[in-house]
Formats: sequence, structure tokens, C-alpha cells
Amino acid sequence: CTVYLSFLRIVFQFPAPIVFALLLNEIRFTPFKRAVQSFSYFPHFISWVLLAGIISQIVNTYGPVFWFFERIGAEPVHLINHAPTFRGLLVVTGIWQSVGWGSIIYLAALSGIDPQLYESAQLDGAGRLRQALSISLPSLAPMIFILFLLQIASLLQESWEQIFNLYHPTVYAVADVFETLIYRAGIQDGRFEYATAVGLFQNAAGLIVLLIFNAFLRRSRDYGAFALW
Repeated sequence: CTVYLSFLRIVFQFPAPIVFALLLNEIRFTPFKRAVQSFSYFPHFISWVLLAGIISQIVNTYGPVFWFFERIGAEPVHLINHAPTFRGLLVVTGIWQSVGWGSIIYLAALSGIDPQLYESAQLDGAGRLRQALSISLPSLAPMIFILFLLQIASLLQESWEQIFNLYHPTVYAVADVFETLIYRAGIQDGRFEYATAVGLFQNAAGLIVLLIFNAFLRRSRDYGAFALW
């Protein structure tokens, strides 16, 4: 479960702040841009204990999600108790909580791009999308690869607070990660030797994955300049 959830986060959650930063960078009306930024930062400062309660109210039987399913004539699904949809709920809520805060570093990098590059592109007839793909995104490449490497380093370390406050025995089969396994084995069952062994395996495996991926970056002709030396 840990590897699969981490893979889903890399595929969907990791690119979200990049896309969000590129979209914010295209907004020219400064007051609206600042309002969107401030609103997107807000979930980051809320504890997952409170966020889990809010999410439970949204997806429960009397929440807006059930109302929406009923309105479109579909069979309502209790997302937080339904194992096939629980992983998707974790990814979506993780994006909601982290996308604004994660975009800060990309927005800082975008603010350092020489405006003359965009002016030259406009003279050459490049539209806003072409400018974003040809100027903004390549300028973020070094930052993206460094943060991606750090994301790989935490491949086996899932969001403990999020999962612990949202999951329950019904979804253990699809949401039980190393951290929750260590908690249940050590704190609830008193099997401290087993919990210690799982924790050591998690840290050792994470170190091996990081060294392998960093070695791959070093030997890559295209991306070797962004490896951590």
C-alpha cells in the first residue's frame, strides 16, 4: 500500500503545485492573484485532525457529495468508507491541502525569469501557452528535478497524519502504510520488536531507493546536472 500510494502522489500530487504556479503566473490582475494565493495557502495551516472532520462531513450521508450523486441519478457512495475510492480521496485531499504551499517555491523561481524573454517570445508570435511551455517550464526544470529527488527519498514515507485521521478498519487493506502498521503493532498491540523491525526496514529501503535514483541522475546525459553531488 505504501509504494502504491506514494506512486499515486508522485503522479498526481507532485505536478499539482507546478501547474498551479504556472496558472497563477499567467494572472495579470494582481489583487485577484493575491486572493487566490492566500486562499490556497489556508489548508496548509489547518491540522489534519480538523481537516479530517471537515472531509468526513462533506462525504458523509448528509453531505454535498451524496446530494450531488442523487441529483445526477447515480448511486451514492460513502467515499471515506468505500475501499476502492479511499485512495483517490487521500490523493485529492492531499492535493487540496498542499498545492498552495507547494507552489510558493515555484512562484519564487518564476519571478526571477527575465521579462525580456517573454517580450522576445511575443515579438516572435508566441502565445501565452507557448511562452509557458518554452520559457516558464524550462526555467523551473532544475527546481523540479531537485524536489522530485527529495520526493523519491520519501517514497516509503506516507502522510501519517492524513491517513491516521481518515482511515478505519474498513479500509485497512488499501490504506495501511508503514507508519500506521508501526503504530498498531507497537502502541496498540505492544509488539515493539516487530514495530522496530518495520521502521528499520522502511528507513533502509528509503535510503537505497534514494541512492539508486541519484546514481541514475548522475549517469543521465540529460538530467545529470541536477543530481545531488
